Amino acid sequence: MKLKKITFMLLLTLLTLWGCQAAENNQTKTDQQQNKDTLKIGLMPAVDSAPIFVAEREGIFAELGLELEATVYSNANNRQSALQANELDGAMTDLIAFLNNLHNGFETKIVMSTDGSFAFLTNDNFVEDQTQELGLMEISVSNYLADQYVVPQYEVNKVYIAEIPARLEMIATGQLDIGFIPEPAASQGELNGLNKQITITDDEGESLQAMVFTSESLANNQEAIIKFTQGYNQAVELIQANPELALDALIEELELNPEIRDLITLPDYHLARVPSEAYIDQVIEWVESIQDINLTVSYQTMIADKVYQSRP
Repeated sequence: MKLKKITFMLLLTLLTLWGCQAAENNQTKTDQQQNKDTLKIGLMPAVDSAPIFVAEREGIFAELGLELEATVYSNANNRQSALQANELDGAMTDLIAFLNNLHNGFETKIVMSTDGSFAFLTNDNFVEDQTQELGLMEISVSNYLADQYVVPQYEVNKVYIAEIPARLEMIATGQLDIGFIPEPAASQGELNGLNKQITITDDEGESLQAMVFTSESLANNQEAIIKFTQGYNQAVELIQANPELALDALIEELELNPEIRDLITLPDYHLARVPSEAYIDQVIEWVESIQDINLTVSYQTMIADKVYQSRP
């Protein structure tokens, strides 16, 4: 009888200890869930996205405690609508679109520049010494780069066509002489028989592309955004050591034809940094002249300078 009592007490003690341990484990899991930062971003099917894809595929964001939900938008207008509807914390965009949004009252801040690659494509019948029909978007990075790199070399008539597939088709059929196409779509055009006439991977050391975040997200999710930039930087370092990682990620995540692998012109990927004030001023001057508007926003209000790790 005494032995049974001791056994019962021992069992009760073990059950109590087990219950306490289970409760502690559950509390730890709850704390981990509460401490896990989440972020929703919108990307474009462009080479800029490669470091983010690599960071996700290599488990870098997970190791940092960041749960990232990245959606690739084939249409920039849909991405913009999602951002303005607060369905996204941040998005990949360009400085021209960013400045237009500020002018129209929708405020975001630049967290970092991203690295893109662009090409002006022609077909085999391209003739240098004639007026060129140039296909691009009107209020866009394509128009800005055309003024910097194409207009000084050729006499052009600008034809404004928003959809990239339509531009590619019109170049192929001779309805356009030159078309502006971002990578990797430019390499798909090259695979189909077009020629890269001018390739641009940066603009005098600067980038027209950027990751922007809403003011609300910067106020409420700053730790998550810091983790995002840290993960981005780690992925960039991996790509700098092995560019094949970027190509693998782009081909698989964007479901590209593997045959374009050797045609894609990758940019030099940089650690998180922001565009310089002088460069922003240059872009502002162009936007004001093209749209006949006055942009009065200051450089300091455009930049989220607490969440990136390195300057150019």
